Amino acid sequence: MGQRRDKQLSSSGGFYIFSFSSFLLFFIILLYFLSLLLNRVRHLPRSFFLSGFLKKAYAGITGRKAATINPERIKTSGGETVEQEKLQEILERYAKIRDTGGQELIVALLREIQDAEGYIPDSLHAQAARAMQVSPAVITALIKRIPGFKSAPSKYAITVCTGPRCAAKGSREILRAFETILHIRAGQATSDGLISLETQNCFKKCGSAPNVRCGHTIYTSFSPDQAAYLIAKLRDRQPDRNT
Repeated sequence: MGQRRDKQLSSSGGFYIFSFSSFLLFFIILLYFLSLLLNRVRHLPRSFFLSGFLKKAYAGITGRKAATINPERIKTSGGETVEQEKLQEILERYAKIRDTGGQELIVALLREIQDAEGYIPDSLHAQAARAMQVSPAVITALIKRIPGFKSAPSKYAITVCTGPRCAAKGSREILRAFETILHIRAGQATSDGLISLETQNCFKKCGSAPNVRCGHTIYTSFSPDQAAYLIAKLRDRQPDRNT
């Protein structure tokens, strides 16, 4: 009788130990997944409908403030606030995924900023650098080096097609002619902000290559000699400030 009771107690003790171990393992796994969730919540964009509550919960549990970008600090070089919410969403979205890519991801961020603003103001270089955790000098260098980026707004945008057919018919020489006359490189604008120079891979007008676009007008069978004429034509449209 005593031996049977000892066996029952031994079995009960083993069951409780097993149950406690299982509960402890489940609790550890739960904490692990909760930590992963909180880490993702820290980088949620403001548009996420639970972000306010979850970010406060994250801060309360961990004592760390959720990463955000102050929209009031997003200013253009002229001092006017640009589309704050849209730019903030772009910056926060790329800050969240910055570890998944290198220079290509930075370039993609800059393209989105330019699409939203029309160009990339100098005052946004630091914001982009902070989002991607790089030096502002890296942002500035990429804007100057990669064709298509504009660091200033312009009234007239001259775009040279650099697609295969246009390139075979001298579009590179056309681009160099514009750069020489305007004293700028592709992706930049003249100091007076009147003309910007850009490139595009293809206009889908290969039959009339090489092509150059200014505003909504496409000039077909363009030649380097015509670059000076087009620029003079654009400058002649400006009123004489001395009259």
